[in-house]
Amino acid sequence: MLSTACIVGLVSSSVAAIVNAADPSCGLQYSNMNTEGDVVGTVLYPASPEVCCTNCTANPDCQFFVTDDGGWRHIEPKCRLVSKAQTMVDYLRGSAGKNTVVISGREIPAWGKCGDQNGFKLCSQGFYCQPWDSNYFQCIQKPSKCDVYTNVDLYGNDLKRIQGIKPGECCDECDKTMGCLGYTYVNDDPRGTQCYLKNSVDGWVKKIGVHSGVMPYLPPWSKCGDSTGFRPCTDDFYCQPWDWSNYQCIKRPRCYVETNIDYYGNDIKKVTGIGPGECCEECGKTPGCDSYTYVNDDPTGTQCYLKSSSAGRTKKIGAVSGYVTPGMK
Repeated sequence: MLSTACIVGLVSSSVAAIVNAADPSCGLQYSNMNTEGDVVGTVLYPASPEVCCTNCTANPDCQFFVTDDGGWRHIEPKCRLVSKAQTMVDYLRGSAGKNTVVISGREIPAWGKCGDQNGFKLCSQGFYCQPWDSNYFQCIQKPSKCDVYTNVDLYGNDLKRIQGIKPGECCDECDKTMGCLGYTYVNDDPRGTQCYLKNSVDGWVKKIGVHSGVMPYLPPWSKCGDSTGFRPCTDDFYCQPWDWSNYQCIKRPRCYVETNIDYYGNDIKKVTGIGPGECCEECGKTPGCDSYTYVNDDPTGTQCYLKSSSAGRTKKIGAVSGYVTPGMK
């Protein structure tokens, strides 16, 4: 067993950590959340949540850590120790297997100043860091119906723009608007506050001074959208387009899957009449196949296009695309 002194010696001058719900004493956990920011250290081996917590607690500059368990990528677990954030990236953006943990006692309390254009601290439970202008970010109450991300812009895919409303009201407008999957809110605009409702959350980019909200994950087997837009599903499920009017949360296959995406070109062969999970398995057992595109609603039957590359990634309503995970080959 390693001593605390030995563990601390494993920290390098790189990035930060992740957390374990089994040990809530360390602090507040954001599951499937990769928080990017100013790194004050990286714990490489061993990177258990307890080790990450010990190292972050011992570093007065560390407010939180982000753990990465490696997941299906089969990389060694590690964690990054972070002093302040620049942006937060959720499960939709490939953060499965990562968690952000705020050290107990180092959260910014409700209504306190949490940052500015140079970075922000994470707030106590039930609050998020709202950018009012370039010099003043404040911990305010989270809206009840949306998951909120500071310094994130859901670029493009606008349904409509609403001026002159408050941050929480922007979430409410999305919730009651058909086809709205998220929004971006800008407080510091010379025209007045701007609320941009979105029919997709694909355009996720870092933008200082705004925040974005996403409608929460949907439960297994529920309807998740149609050709006008879709909402994300809970862990291990994804939104499968059956036809233009019916998208459903179904079990995720062994492949990593993207909805309304086509990996254009690079076809190896086409397989007709199989299900979406079978398309993933066909790719896994076909030499040279590393990805696929599946179309359920085709007049000639379901179509599974096996690919040698996912390089031709483009948006296509009604398609799903995926690529095989390392353990499948």
